[in-house]
Amino acid sequence: MELVRWYHERLQSRRGQKLDLPILDYKSEVLETIERNTFSFLVGQTGSGKTTQVPQILLDHYIETGRGGGCRVICTQPRRIAAKSVAKRVSNERGQRLGEHVGFHVGLGKELPQNGGSIVYCTTGILLNQLIHQPDSLFNTITHILIDEVHERDMLIDFVLISLRQAIRKRIDEGKKVPRISFMSATMDVDQFKSYFTIKDKAGNETQFPVLHVPGRMFPIKEFHLDDILKTLRQLYTESQLSLLRSAESLTYLRSEQEFSKHNNALVDNKSGPSNGQSIIDSDEAQVPINLASIVIAHIAKTTEGGSILVFLPGLREIEDTAEVLKKNWILGINFGNEDKYKMFCLHSSLEVDQNSVFEPSPEGCRKIVLATNIAETSITIPDIQYVVDTGKHKEKDYDQVTRVTSLPCKWISKSSSKQRAGRAGRVQDGNYYALFTESRHQSLRAVPLPEILRADLQSTCLSVKLQGHEDKVEDFLAGALEPPAPQAVKASLQSLKDLGALTPEETVTPLGRILGSIPVHPALGKMIVLGIIFRCLDPMIILGAAASNHHIFNKPHEMITQADDSKRGFTKRSNSDHIAVLKAFKALRALLPETKSGPTRIMREFATEKFLSMRSFHAIHDAAKKIEDVLVDHGMILDTGSEDLPQAVRQYGGDNLNQNSEDMELVKAVLLSGLYPNVARKLLRGGRYQHPSSGKTTLTFHLSSMNNPKNRPWASGEEYAPELVAFGELRLTSMHELTMLDTTEITALMAILFGGAASRDPIEANQIVMDTWLPLRVVVQNRTNDETAVQTVLDFYKTVKMMKEYAFDTFSLGKDPAENEIFDLLVRVLRVLLLKEQDLNRYTQRYEFEFMRSLKSGEPWSIAATTNDEESGVKPDNLNPGLKIKYHPYRGSSSEGGSSR
Repeated sequence: MELVRWYHERLQSRRGQKLDLPILDYKSEVLETIERNTFSFLVGQTGSGKTTQVPQILLDHYIETGRGGGCRVICTQPRRIAAKSVAKRVSNERGQRLGEHVGFHVGLGKELPQNGGSIVYCTTGILLNQLIHQPDSLFNTITHILIDEVHERDMLIDFVLISLRQAIRKRIDEGKKVPRISFMSATMDVDQFKSYFTIKDKAGNETQFPVLHVPGRMFPIKEFHLDDILKTLRQLYTESQLSLLRSAESLTYLRSEQEFSKHNNALVDNKSGPSNGQSIIDSDEAQVPINLASIVIAHIAKTTEGGSILVFLPGLREIEDTAEVLKKNWILGINFGNEDKYKMFCLHSSLEVDQNSVFEPSPEGCRKIVLATNIAETSITIPDIQYVVDTGKHKEKDYDQVTRVTSLPCKWISKSSSKQRAGRAGRVQDGNYYALFTESRHQSLRAVPLPEILRADLQSTCLSVKLQGHEDKVEDFLAGALEPPAPQAVKASLQSLKDLGALTPEETVTPLGRILGSIPVHPALGKMIVLGIIFRCLDPMIILGAAASNHHIFNKPHEMITQADDSKRGFTKRSNSDHIAVLKAFKALRALLPETKSGPTRIMREFATEKFLSMRSFHAIHDAAKKIEDVLVDHGMILDTGSEDLPQAVRQYGGDNLNQNSEDMELVKAVLLSGLYPNVARKLLRGGRYQHPSSGKTTLTFHLSSMNNPKNRPWASGEEYAPELVAFGELRLTSMHELTMLDTTEITALMAILFGGAASRDPIEANQIVMDTWLPLRVVVQNRTNDETAVQTVLDFYKTVKMMKEYAFDTFSLGKDPAENEIFDLLVRVLRVLLLKEQDLNRYTQRYEFEFMRSLKSGEPWSIAATTNDEESGVKPDNLNPGLKIKYHPYRGSSSEGGSSR
């Protein structure tokens, strides 16, 4: 009754108010479409009001019909910020406080509504988590599930689509209650979705579900494609004024578009349809018409009097090149370097800009020009944009599951992206869209972007499927996707999980796998974080795990590249590690945080500017790290130490007890390697290049951004110096088709043995160990023992550490902390010394390893105490005598490429 009374009071207060949202004219159609169908599809154009109004239409209908208390609506959003902001807006519209009948749930942040009729805006991941862990509770209590922005087709959305499709069909067959599910978007491929969610009954009869189209609230937009643009330019300007179009790059691009259009039109004339084989004559998608874009910008500035200009470019290099062309050339007689008349903004995730100033109106007589990537396509809206110039290109990350190579190629956008970009110009006034490609090209584009499931690492997804307990094999489950990944890609991901130790050879989830499934990072990084707890260096591992997806902490302004590189080199020092540089830069900024949770101090901002550090990336890493820490606490993996009460500048993630070894950079490198493996490369015999098993005969070099690149190592002793062994974050295929190692760290042979792959005795070379059959490591004896004994000592210690980690994972999965045991603590201390000096391996393994191995075989691994005196338990590197060393050593007879001759 209270809910009904509130509804009528709100209705009375709103009489006379006009909400100018198109979807409010379609209330009856919305209810008819959603309420009468298990699945439905709502195509609401930009500005239609679907996100804020559809959940309210459903809840209000239930209230009006006396069922308000039983209505529970979930509406998913791809991004956390959207879920929170929309929830606040809807609660304000309803005249209620957040958490009364409208709430949100994002990650660990939530403000859930009270019992009774409710609307919850949540991220796609939250819904997926409920589908995995509480499916019956979800389906029995929720009346409506709305999947918004479904066209984005990220990994989580596709996972939700598969899970919903399977679960709903199963519950229908079992005669169980199912909620109403509606998919909402401005640009979804309707036919594809309708076909995917068609339901067949036992007699084979098909049920297809309806689509409701709702117009948006947009101003008219005039569209101009390449042929129109060139015709106008050549009519208005002389050849000398258009001299930039005669550059080699411009001529190549224009010729390519002309040939493509001719070829595609011929296919249409022959009734073959639009070209799906554009790569045959369009071999270089990386071509970006910088000069053409610059001329079009100048043309707009010269022939119109007001309105901001938004230019879509694929990446940072193209943004900087365009800005340089505009400022250095008086194109069509316009001086874009005059900041009183033209204010230029560059929007890219790695650039530090004043975000608020982009949205502020330009001063009188000054025109705003925004050069941006697809960050401006949907993530942000600049209200006063009247002109959009679109190169039609974007950078899209591709990951090859088999070779484990990542590329960031420049590709043509989709039709839906073109539509989104054009829409940026018609938000508050009539707009103009200049597409720097032909109409024929536009017709050949994909309807929607390539889904992430076809181009991303599938390890997290495969592990989630295993943890979900599906009867189907992982390959069969993912084969049910809207656009399934290739079977070999799934098999490669499963093999990676086996190599990681998350799955057994029979694909059973291991104790480590169960742990990794609960940590919100890539499984490999999750393993690194777990080992950070065990080895008491958690703070660095959480920071590096959080930084993996927010790694642009180092700014690199185009005009100050040398100074920026010098700054990064200062954080790298002699660690020969990009990861350590990120770690030290982050910690340097964190040390300047104010005591309370207020914003950054002036000193902090000045330090970031001086050292070319991104405050935005710092906060992103800080937030992600805090989320990881909170998850570890919530799952009982670490204790809540109450360190939140400490000043921000001195607290470490996980508290002091779990960070006793966090300043030991050799141990940090070793534990880091456990998360990066098998991304390890060996130096070749000649040429300063590297090799990795997945690269075959293709050799590797350091990415230009890596401090291990010879160009970034002025302190190296000699030009030919290069680390013998390196671990790397990813292999990146450049536009020049060269394989480069991104985010690299120099490692030692002992690190590779103890924290890398499977080590075994070399069957030919008596003093060599081989790791994973491809990496030869020679044991060099300095005293006290012979070659074969030394090799066996190293292998025994390798087996000891391996068993120590396996037992630790088993113990950890049961909610116990293995590192509390004295003998474990002793082995960690010995390991720290060995990693630092790689000395006296023989002495310490012979003394302690036997007792540890014997205790493991006894079935009570932690039943014995370490029998050491104070002098020996406090091992100090300075007191050690040289024993034996291990180093990478190519096989005799190796080819010039450095591969094995066997």
